Amino acid sequence: MKEATSLVALTHDPGGAEALVPLLSELSSNDHLNVIVYAGGKGRGVLEREGFQAHRVEVQGGDCPEWTAYGQELIRRHGADLVLTGTSFVPGPELGLLRAARILLVPAIAVLDQWTNYHRRFLASGESALDAGALPDVVAVMDDFATQEMVSEGFPPDRLRVVGHPGLERFSRWVSSSEGQEAGQDVRSALGLKSCDILVSFFSQPISDLYGTDTGTTSRGYDEQQVFLGLREALAMIVREEKTSVRLVVKLHPKEFKGKYPKEEDKFSFTMVESSGGDAILAASDLVVGMTSMALVKAFVAGKQVISYQPDLTGPDAMVLGRAGYLETAKTPDMFVDQIRCAVTGRKAARVENRLSRVLTDGGSVGRLLALIQELLEDNLRVDGLGAELCARQEHVRT
Repeated sequence: MKEATSLVALTHDPGGAEALVPLLSELSSNDHLNVIVYAGGKGRGVLEREGFQAHRVEVQGGDCPEWTAYGQELIRRHGADLVLTGTSFVPGPELGLLRAARILLVPAIAVLDQWTNYHRRFLASGESALDAGALPDVVAVMDDFATQEMVSEGFPPDRLRVVGHPGLERFSRWVSSSEGQEAGQDVRSALGLKSCDILVSFFSQPISDLYGTDTGTTSRGYDEQQVFLGLREALAMIVREEKTSVRLVVKLHPKEFKGKYPKEEDKFSFTMVESSGGDAILAASDLVVGMTSMALVKAFVAGKQVISYQPDLTGPDAMVLGRAGYLETAKTPDMFVDQIRCAVTGRKAARVENRLSRVLTDGGSVGRLLALIQELLEDNLRVDGLGAELCARQEHVRT
């Protein structure tokens, strides 16, 4: 056995990076494990904010063969005994590293962070059919619902392992801590809010860039401009009729530009929040509105009022909260106004029992992933029961 076992991790999109951070923190504390982290895209910024010294992905752009060749280079460069990646909406370096691992017979784990685009995350450009032989040894998924959906789409059940969601678990602990509560209060104070004021946050996404306009063949039937206009009109009417004090803040997606939503004087006013992180805005908010953003899932897990507005939705609902029955996606303006009114006035809860929080934040996700690493490497890696020990420690804290 080598003196130190080598693990190469790579992440690109911010969601995947957030899911990997808690695991990487545990792995980095193991003296018998050499963890080498690579990051590109917006994922790099996530890791840097968490204090990780990540190597920059050296290849920019390129197709799958180029990414796969780069992945083989990384594996050979560091003598990798295991590969660990997130996944991305537009596959690139992560997919290349996973396929390189298959070629070089190095065990690999891909950690999912979202309940959308399962196939797309594992298909190169031009591919349409899922090839089980090209999948990593383990695809770590969030819950049984994701497993059921992926199996129905052709993923082999023996490759899927339910581990939870390390990023959501970490956020859930933070938002209920004194640090999270203080961060939320700082946002409210910066906005000049009183305790009785209702803060509504809109988490935007570049829907039109990703899926086209409402006339395109890949369109979802709506875009972010339509949703945001509907939100402003609904709030203006409800505030006028209910005599409530409401403030609206907008948090842009990392891929959106600052001047995206012009301030029209005849519409409900809003504040573009740029200095605060998305988690602090969630902690401060009374109601979180969006389309299919992961921020809605985080808010729901944190016990916030959440509304997914997807007017004239075409095709399946990309928001897991709606598909799994945790809330009812607003698909018409009237339904949206009714849900906003209920949430703002507090007349009734616009949600069902929050089972999702219990499923995803039980405290064991990192331990399960560590146990998977030990299982994959078998005699090539001894973590001295770290996975089981961490699970036991977290279970003791919960009880």
